[in-house]
Amino acid sequence: MVFHLIDSRHGLLEADEQCLSLLPVLLSETQYVVVLTKADKRGYNKGIVAKIRKEIDARVGDKFIPMILTSSETRYGGTTLWSNLLDCIAVTAEDSSSRNDLLSLEKILVVDNENESGGSST
Repeated sequence: MVFHLIDSRHGLLEADEQCLSLLPVLLSETQYVVVLTKADKRGYNKGIVAKIRKEIDARVGDKFIPMILTSSETRYGGTTLWSNLLDCIAVTAEDSSSRNDLLSLEKILVVDNENESGGSST
C-alpha cells in the first residue's frame, strides 16, 4: 500500500507529478491512496481538490484511486486513513503465515483510534 501525501492547499507539485507517473506500474501490484493534508488550514480550496481528482482520474482510466481529506490538528480523516490501512492488512493476512501477528497489530490500532476519537479503549 502506498499513501501519497499531497498538501490540499497547493495541489500537485513536481514531486507529486513524478510519483503519479509511477501509477501505471504500481497499480498492478499495490493499492495506492492519495492523502490530502492540511484540510483545516487557511488556503484549503475545494477547487484544488477537484483538480487533483481530475488529474489522477485522467492517469488511471477506470481504476479508482481513493482520496482521503485529512487534518493532523483536528484528526479529521484519521479514522478513514486507519480503515484503509487495516483493510490492506486484512487482505495481506489472508495470504500470510503471520496472521496472528497482524490481528494483534489491528487490536492495537483500533485501541489507538478509539483514543484518538475520545472513545474508551476498554
